[in-house]
Parts: sequence; structure tokens; C-alpha cells
Amino acid sequence: MPAGQLYDNIAAITAVGLIAVLAIYILPTMNFQNVKTVDEQQLINIAQNLLNSMLLDEGYPKRWGSYYPFNEDIVQSFGLALSGADKLYVLDPDKVQKLVEDNPLGYVSYKRIKSLLNLEDYDFCISIKPPFKVHVEDKSISLQHLIFRISVSDWDGRPIAGANVIATTTYCTGLGRGRGVIQLGTKETVNTTNSFGQCEIEQIISESNVIDAATVIYVSLHGLGTYAVVYQDPPPQNIARINYVNETIILTQNGTPPPRAQVEIEKIFIYNYKGEIVWEYTGGQLDFITYWTGEGDPPPGFKVWSKETDVKNPALIFFIFMATLPVEGRVPVLMAGPDPLWKGYRLTHFGSYPSQQATTVVVRRSVLISGMTYIAELTLWKEI
Repeated sequence: MPAGQLYDNIAAITAVGLIAVLAIYILPTMNFQNVKTVDEQQLINIAQNLLNSMLLDEGYPKRWGSYYPFNEDIVQSFGLALSGADKLYVLDPDKVQKLVEDNPLGYVSYKRIKSLLNLEDYDFCISIKPPFKVHVEDKSISLQHLIFRISVSDWDGRPIAGANVIATTTYCTGLGRGRGVIQLGTKETVNTTNSFGQCEIEQIISESNVIDAATVIYVSLHGLGTYAVVYQDPPPQNIARINYVNETIILTQNGTPPPRAQVEIEKIFIYNYKGEIVWEYTGGQLDFITYWTGEGDPPPGFKVWSKETDVKNPALIFFIFMATLPVEGRVPVLMAGPDPLWKGYRLTHFGSYPSQQATTVVVRRSVLISGMTYIAELTLWKEI
């Protein structure tokens, strides 16, 4: 065989061998990547269908979140949609509140919902958060000189310019006569975020005997809004928990109550989705919390006070109590609720947590709750 032809044959054999090697090592990798892409797309499709099912179905009974007392066995079919709503993606606030873990009025367990949704091979978590992120840095010098630095951004961290910021501070001065009624004052300041999504609120309170203060900050942009509450003195956790169901404010006991004296209700404000006070209540002689008188601590979720309102969709409830606290004596206590509404969220986290090895997908959808726009975010992954 001529040398040239021999070299051609060797080159051809080498080329064929190289192709075979590439086919063995590369094609399976390419196929694996394609399969992975297909699996991820399938996971996205499942997540989108699951989120739509949660947000568009009313569940059964249609108003299952408004039952009181509540037991998760009431829920025969799961869905968060508001019964009778005239548009899609409007959620029932009572149902959403039943996803808040350790809600003293009762909540639905993750295991129960997963069973109702027939998710045998998948895990998920869901949050319902405000349309943009608000960070408040409290730089106050004293109770008479309040300073707040506010940053507003989208959830990818991009600053939001032109957001309107309204800060309303309720402060307490001295003690009055009779039942020890405190003197209340308010201070409102308005500002707008700059190109960096930031602004500063400064408030000077002229009264010298301010005992406590709390500021409700409402941030809005193009009809979208959210709340944040800043306490100058964080309220004790054992006063009460603020709950709302079926147009009724319900206070429940949260741990061992304050010693010696009852807690009196001085004032209640309910805010709407526009940052306005739409319901105001002044406590009377019968508006005090009667705590559990049995042995030991009161049971979790034990109702200690309730009040019906004419407000269907509160965005924030603000209380002023009078309580006797150790060391401090008889003092006002300012508290916002229900949790986690005063932080701007409807639901911080419900469900499981994915492992580092799990492939997760995230789908989102804007929803309406009590007239306010939120982002419902679902994370889904396959069990490993």
C-alpha cells in the first residue's frame, strides 16, 4: 500500500475513533443537560399550576378562614381566594391569616395542606410580601427628637425614586386623672424618596414629658403601598396578641400576663390600604383584659377581649394600652398588629425549607388583599 494511502487510512480511523470517543463522553452530557432543562421546565409548570390553584380556588367551605374557634379539619379543600370577589387573584385575609404559624386563633398545618393538594413527591414554601421593600433605620436622639432614614427598593435591590413616605407618630405624655388616662398626641411628616430610593423623616415633639412613642410609616407609589411600624420602646410580649377575624378584633393571651393589675385599653386605630385611619375607638370602663384565673399559665390562644367593628378590610390595627409593668409601674404600651401586618407582610414564610441539593423554582404573582397589592411567591422543589 502506498505510504500516502496508508496515512489517509490511519487519519480516517483516528477520526472515526475520535468521533466515537466524543459520542461516548459528550452526548450523554448533552442529553443530561436536555433532561435537566426538561425537568426544570416541568417543575416550573407544576409550580405555576400550584400557585394558580392556591390563589384562584376558594376551597371548601368557601369561608373556611372565618371560622372561630378554628380547627384545621374544617378545611376539606384548600384555596385562598375571596368568596364572591368580582375579579381574579383577590385573596381572603382571614384565610391568609390561617397560614401564619402559631396564630393563636388557629392555623392550618403544612402537612394538612400538602395532603389536600396531593403533593406527594414535592415540597414547597410560600410568602406574601409587599410590592417593594422598605428599610427603616431609627436614628432618633430622644423621645422628643425622632429621626428615621428610609430606603425603598424593589426585591432585586434596585432603588425606587419618587415614593411617597408618610410618618405618623403617636406619643403619650404624662398620666391623666380618673382611670389614669394618658394624654395622646400625634405628629405627621411627609417626604419623598430621592434617586437613591432614600429619604429622611425628622420630627420634633414640643412636649417635654413624653413617656413613649411609636411611628406608623406608610410608603406608597402609583397606588401601591405598604406599612412599617417603629417602636421607641418595644412592647412586652405578654400584654396580648392582636388578632382579626370576621370583622372582629380579638385579643388573646400570650404567655404569663403582667402581675398585679389588669391591662386597660385606651385607644384603637384601624388604618386602611390608603394610609388613612378609618376606625377609631376610645376605651371605656369595661374595656380591660381579664386574664386567665386558673392555675399556671393561661392556655395559648385564650381569648381575653374582643370587639366587633364595621371594617371589612383593615390594613393595620394600632393599640394603646395601660399596663403595670415590673420596675416601670403604670405605663402606656403601644402595639400594632396583627402579626405580621405591621411589618408590611401578610405572610413571611409558610411551608418547608429546601436542602442545598434540591433544584428549586420560584414563581410569583401579584394579588389583592384588603385592597392592598402584595406579591405571592411560591418556591417548589422535588423531594430527594
